[in-house]
Amino acid sequence: MGPAEGGTIVTITGTDFFESDEIRVILGDVMVTATYLSPTKVRFTTPVSKHIGLLKLDVAFNAQQGLSSYGGNALEFVVHATSTISSLRPHSGPINGGTS
Repeated sequence: MGPAEGGTIVTITGTDFFESDEIRVILGDVMVTATYLSPTKVRFTTPVSKHIGLLKLDVAFNAQQGLSSYGGNALEFVVHATSTISSLRPHSGPINGGTS
C-alpha cells in the first residue's frame, strides 16, 4: 500500500528471477524500472498514480510482457489518497504536554 504521490519502495519476492537491465514493473497502466536484487527479489519505487484503489501489479523481465501473461500470479497493490491536514486545534501547548 502506498500514497498516490508515489515514492513507496516495494520489494517483490518470488522464485527464479533473473538479472536483466530490462526488468519492469507494471502498476495499473504505468511501467517503471525495477532493480534485480537476487533470484528471489526485485525492487521498485512506486510512480505517481492518477488512480486510487486496488491496482494490478505485474513484473516483466523483457521490458514488455509481465509474468501473468505466461500464467504467473498477478499481484495487486493498493494506492490511497494523500492525507492532508486542514486545521489543528489547539495551535500550541506547554512543552511538557497535557494539552487537550
